[in-house]
Amino acid sequence: MVHALPDHAGTQITALNFSTAPLTEKIQLEGIKLGPAVDMFTGNPIPMDTKSGALHLQLTGHEGQSILIPS
Repeated sequence: MVHALPDHAGTQITALNFSTAPLTEKIQLEGIKLGPAVDMFTGNPIPMDTKSGALHLQLTGHEGQSILIPS
């Protein structure tokens, strides 16, 4: 799920893995201002290619992430 935050605070992305298997995905983001992506729970950076707009996710089984791309 992708959410535009109020007051131009950026974009929040919720990524969920409902499977028991780990996954690695490259998600192409279009139409949002690109910047550094961070895990909202840990503060750790999330790999992102700001030239292509691709977000690189790695989730274990039954894991979720809340990601912030500030404006």
